[in-house]
Amino acid sequence: MKLLIVLPHLRGGGAQRVAVNLINYLDRDIALNLFLINNDGFLIDYIEKDIKIIASKSKKTRKAIYELRALIDKNRYDAVFTMKDYLGLMLSVAVWLTKTRPPIIYREVIHKSTSGSFEINNKLKRKVWHYLERYVFNKVKIIIVPSEAMKQDLIINYAIDSNKIRVINNPVDINLIEAMADQAVDHPWFESSIPVVVGMGRLTGQKGFRELINAFNLVNKKNINLRLVIIGDGEERPRLKKLVDELQLNDVVDF
Repeated sequence: MKLLIVLPHLRGGGAQRVAVNLINYLDRDIALNLFLINNDGFLIDYIEKDIKIIASKSKKTRKAIYELRALIDKNRYDAVFTMKDYLGLMLSVAVWLTKTRPPIIYREVIHKSTSGSFEINNKLKRKVWHYLERYVFNKVKIIIVPSEAMKQDLIINYAIDSNKIRVINNPVDINLIEAMADQAVDHPWFESSIPVVVGMGRLTGQKGFRELINAFNLVNKKNINLRLVIIGDGEERPRLKKLVDELQLNDVVDF
């Protein structure tokens, strides 16, 4: 079997980390190629050396359509895999233009009715993007989601046939976690006896870091001796730091 995986980049993020784990642990009887729109990101160092990485010449999602069409026809892949809705849309067009038209396996990474098109304030834009999301879901062969709740969300809010949705929990690289657990943490708070709460992820509204900080503030007011370390980056970072400042938590919260 020949499989092509299409990703935007490997700069970080939950979706990319899951993809790296999938790529590294797939059966090596599968001939696997990885196509990156932008061939950069620290997670590239975590890709096994036997995986062939193909870098897009255009570095733009919409311009990569014709590159992918040519690549798919040349190598005659048995299936193509991607995640992120805008890549699913681009890949659907690219595959439609090919002679071989291999099936698309798509992995949804977010709970759509609380994100995706539902987050767009403009009604017309929300309606258009919702239509495009449904277009992608209907064009792909299989949709993979990491939870039963996400499956039900797609069935109810996008009218997707349940038979094309597969629930596969996020993979975890136990060996890597165990190896990293033995490494020292370069932060003074982890050397003291005071418990540290850790919040890790992309700093966006969807992840709920504002709620975490407010909850931590309630605990702090009860004079419970804790500290909070937030690990990650994103567009919410300045607003979250401002919230920490307003709540006078700078001595017990660190980014």
